[in-house]
Amino acid sequence: QTSGYGNNGPYRDYPAMDLTVQAVSGIMDSTGYPDGPPVKAGPALVDFAAGTHLYCSIMTALFSRERTGQVLTTEVAMMEAIYPTLASNLALAIGTPDPDNYIARTGNRHGGMSLTPYNVYKASDGFVAIICNNERHWIALGKALGREDWATNPEYNPLVERVRRMDKLDAEVNAETSKYTRMQLFELLNKTGAACAPVRTLPEVMSDPHLRDRGMVHDIDHPEYGKLVVMRSPIHYGGIKQPDYKPSGYMGADINAILGEELKYSPQEIEDLKKAGDI
Repeated sequence: QTSGYGNNGPYRDYPAMDLTVQAVSGIMDSTGYPDGPPVKAGPALVDFAAGTHLYCSIMTALFSRERTGQVLTTEVAMMEAIYPTLASNLALAIGTPDPDNYIARTGNRHGGMSLTPYNVYKASDGFVAIICNNERHWIALGKALGREDWATNPEYNPLVERVRRMDKLDAEVNAETSKYTRMQLFELLNKTGAACAPVRTLPEVMSDPHLRDRGMVHDIDHPEYGKLVVMRSPIHYGGIKQPDYKPSGYMGADINAILGEELKYSPQEIEDLKKAGDI
C-alpha cells in the first residue's frame, strides 16, 4: 500500500498530495534560485516516485513469494519515496556544518554544487542544458566550442578548480554557446561527446521527430474532439508490438454491448433501465 507519510509516525494520519509532500520533503526548498522563494517542481514528481517505488516493491514481493513461498506486505510512503532524488542536495546539506552558509536552491546548477559546467546556457534562439559529468565531457565541450584551451588552463583544472570559479566559467561558456542556435549546439556537442540538449516548450516536444519515430507520441482522430496528440507507454518489451491506440467513445457508448452481450440483459430490460434514468 502507499500513503503520504507511512503507517506509523507522528504524521501517519495526515492527508498528503504531491504539492504538500514536495513542501515537507525539502523538494520545494531545493527548487528555484538562491535569491528567490521556494518553488514547486513542474512535474508531479512525488506522485510518480511513490507509484514507481510501489510497483517495484510489488514486483519484488511477487518474486520473493515465487522463490521462497513467503508472502510479504509492502508499504511505500510518498515522503520517503522522493528522497533518492535529493541525494546530491542532501549531500550538500549534510556537508555544510553552518546552516547559514547552506545553499538550498542552486537554480539550474548541480544540486550538490560539485560539478561544472552544469547549467542552462544561452543560445541565439533560446537556451540549452549542458552537463560535464567527467573529464571526457569537459574536454569534449571545449573541443566542440573551439575552446581547447579550457582543458589546459590551470584555473579550470582539475574539477575542484572549476567549481571554485563556477561563475567565471559559466560566463565563458555562455559567451560561446550564444553564437549558435539550440539545435546547432544539440548536434555539435553531442557528436563531440558532450551532453547537451535544447530547452524546449511542450508544444515543441509534441512534434519531436525522435518521439514520433519511436511511436511514443502520435495523433489520433477523436470523434468528439478532433485531432489529438496522445502518448504511449514508455515501457517497451522485445518482440511485442505496442498496441494501437484508438480514440475513446462517448460516455455510454458501450452500454448496450456490456449489458446485452456480457451481462445478458434483454433489449427491453436495457430500454427500461434507460427510461428509468439508471443508465
